[in-house]
Amino acid sequence: IQTRLGRLDCLVNNAGVADFGPIEECDPAIWRKVMDTNLDGMFYLSQVLIPLLRDTRGSIVNIASISGLRASTLRVAYGTSKAAVMQLTKQQAVELGEYGIRANCVAPGPVRTKLAMAVHTPEIIDAYHDAIPLNRYGNEREIGEVIFFLCSEKASFVTGQVVAADGGFEATGVGLPALRAEIAAQWSAHYRGTITPAQVAITSGCNQAFAAAIHALTGEGDEVILPTPWYFNHKMWLDMCGVRAVPLPAGEGMLPDPDRAAALIGPRTRAIALVSPNNPTGVEYPGALVRAFYDLAKSRGLRLILDETYRDFDARSGAVHDLFTDPDWPETLVDLYSFSKAYRLTGHRVGAMIAAQPLLDEVEKFIDSVTICPNQIGQHAALWGMRNLGHWLAGERAEILDRRAAIEDGFPALADQGWRLLGLGAYFAYVEHPFTLPSDQLAPRLVAEAGILLLPATMFVPEDAPSGQRQLRIAFANLDRAGIGTMFDRLAGLAL
Repeated sequence: IQTRLGRLDCLVNNAGVADFGPIEECDPAIWRKVMDTNLDGMFYLSQVLIPLLRDTRGSIVNIASISGLRASTLRVAYGTSKAAVMQLTKQQAVELGEYGIRANCVAPGPVRTKLAMAVHTPEIIDAYHDAIPLNRYGNEREIGEVIFFLCSEKASFVTGQVVAADGGFEATGVGLPALRAEIAAQWSAHYRGTITPAQVAITSGCNQAFAAAIHALTGEGDEVILPTPWYFNHKMWLDMCGVRAVPLPAGEGMLPDPDRAAALIGPRTRAIALVSPNNPTGVEYPGALVRAFYDLAKSRGLRLILDETYRDFDARSGAVHDLFTDPDWPETLVDLYSFSKAYRLTGHRVGAMIAAQPLLDEVEKFIDSVTICPNQIGQHAALWGMRNLGHWLAGERAEILDRRAAIEDGFPALADQGWRLLGLGAYFAYVEHPFTLPSDQLAPRLVAEAGILLLPATMFVPEDAPSGQRQLRIAFANLDRAGIGTMFDRLAGLAL
């Protein structure tokens, strides 16, 4: 280089290979081949050329990949090598800065290179278009322009940076644009309101949606009003965050009272959280009741967090509340949803939050710190389900409603023995038992002596609540009519 060119102003390390396959099939030879080319070659070439770069106070640009910033399947060696390149770049920037040598890294996203086109099927290309905010692949010239800038004097104060040239792909921490748009369209039509894709975030399940909302809305020492019986994961998360869960005992029909909630609001109250259809009671909150809580929250400057995980299995048809018809809904409502129940995606963890865009900006910080982004495969499955499985979901709903009817049909036999049905809907029945044993002692006896697993109400109410000793939750969604009949027979035959 010195002899032929006389000087070296910029080194661009662009050599790279890839090998795609499951992690268990990545043998030492594959691993070594990828690391030798993608990482070791960059290190050794940069090292040997340091003297020339010192003379010109030149720069190094290492080419990594978006795969080094976000993990994906079938590329363990490739993704790991590119992540290592990013760290190598930072090391170079720190150690060579005293010589005036700058080191930066470019992480291209999906680009129409020969390598990409050799391995990307039409289905993969379509999926990337959905996932990239600019809705297209990049081209080689666009990557070259970024490299040229980093090599030039225009970037004279830029070093140690990783620039993702990816059409916004790495920034989509709140979900696939296509899925967010589909939710916005379907929710707007269903609830007769106006929801934009920018007001939708995709989360790793509805539990993460609740956790992210609490993180965005509260600080340590704040309060959130939770009707009891409460969903224990909500209570646990509030405890972990140092946020006080203010219990609002349910009244007649296992329904919370907005007037009682109003009396509980204090200077540190930040939100009211409802679950409807309810977990653990199954009760479907009337639309007028949900509206009353919304109006209360709005009048007091609070957020209403409405968890609608089980909305697809509500016995009522159409929109069960009118909150989205209020043009100012983003100021108050935080709506949560789960795809786990509707499309049997439980293990893939895909949920959603519909809320004001400024709030979602804070939610994105939480997601980026915890999971970076939601599961890509699960998001595509949810999107396909929303577009294609409407009739199938209607059948699933009909089956759940039939199982609910089986609970109603069979319960009189238990009522004759002193059992009481307190709540019923969606996936759950909430009951009061007739035994002298407290529920947390009765539950393990039911497993051992009757082969029935019911959760004690002590999991759903404060420790000092008397109702916890007398009540149990039945989760019947995985039982058909015959199974529900067997459960009733076993409960009726108990002699404790």
